[in-house]
Amino acid sequence: MDANSDQVTTNVRLPRSMWNSLKQRALRDNTSMSELLREGALYVLEERAVYPAGNAQTDPFMSLVGVGSGSASGSSAHDAVYEDKDLC
Repeated sequence: MDANSDQVTTNVRLPRSMWNSLKQRALRDNTSMSELLREGALYVLEERAVYPAGNAQTDPFMSLVGVGSGSASGSSAHDAVYEDKDLC
């Protein structure tokens, strides 16, 4: 981050095991725990902005709905559609 940027100091409570893992990762990556936390926060904010939870219009997995072949009633009548098929 830019040294002249507007920053706020805060306290965060983490489970000890998460803190230990974060500390090890910071040492391994030659960075600070603060930088890792900032990266994690940015990741969460960007992902949620692009793919808001519960929004079927922006969920990338929704593009898979209807992909494939098979019975159109495969989900609503699953047992009847697949009971006689040897799928294993």
